[in-house]
Amino acid sequence: MREFFPRFSILLALAVAAATVTATPTQAGSFACSSTQEYITTLEYLRARKELAVPEKQARQVAAQVSIGCNGAAQRFIRVTALLSQSGFAAHDAITEGVQFATRTDSEAATFVSVFQRAYLPDYLDMDLQGSLLMARDLAARFEGDVLEVQKDFERLVKFCMSAKDLDLPKPQCGALAARVAGRGRAVMEDAGATDKTEKTGISGAFISAFNFLRSPRGPELATFQALQVAEELVVSGVDGVENFKKAYRYALSKKGLGVPRQEAIVFARNLGKQTPAAEPKVYASEVKRKLNARSQSARERSAGRAPASVGQ
Repeated sequence: MREFFPRFSILLALAVAAATVTATPTQAGSFACSSTQEYITTLEYLRARKELAVPEKQARQVAAQVSIGCNGAAQRFIRVTALLSQSGFAAHDAITEGVQFATRTDSEAATFVSVFQRAYLPDYLDMDLQGSLLMARDLAARFEGDVLEVQKDFERLVKFCMSAKDLDLPKPQCGALAARVAGRGRAVMEDAGATDKTEKTGISGAFISAFNFLRSPRGPELATFQALQVAEELVVSGVDGVENFKKAYRYALSKKGLGVPRQEAIVFARNLGKQTPAAEPKVYASEVKRKLNARSQSARERSAGRAPASVGQ
């Protein structure tokens, strides 16, 4: 399949999607819900994309489903559908996924696109189609923290994992590690001790800081596998957990502190680092999203002939 759908076509898909949305004759303006424009944009896109081979009746049904997502729904649908169809998914599967993201937020759709690209493209993780799809779905659905922060953390961790000279992890393992850590989705954290700006925010910065210390001659000098394991353990508590570990380790080794051997210092520091309470995540699943989901439910109920439940204004 990849012979017919080269992966560089993903970039072309995004360009086509952007051009299609830009070419829309009218914009949503100040409407609270631009459902008509979303319907029109979606239907015209499906008509124009002959390679998708969507019959007119089905195209109209899809456009109606997309319109439920209100402002920006068509663009979300197009971005996801174009990306997946150009990557090699069957038109039906790509459209089905696109419809799902039409009724979600712009941030979720952007995260899905970004994570899928990095998972699938050969210059990054080089995963297969299904594995890339599952990883992108999972991270786009994380709402323990800001979904865009999840995306940024994932990108930082993939870059770090693939560029670190002594890490030497296979690409799929890099992807799994980045997904696990970024998926915790903690709120932005400020690390006053970091010198590099990219390591001042997000759980990725805390993880990288912990790993570097654990591998460093200034720290325990753990083997790579052990350092990865302990760093992942510590970032559950964010930056504070990492900083508590560092401070506890140095104190345990110091003659003025506990004056214990290295292995005992590691155990002592891990225990104190793990005791740091995990910061309460911010809630980013906003009232707007709640109302959007309620509106979607109301539309489905009307289609089924039931009286829709009331939606808060």
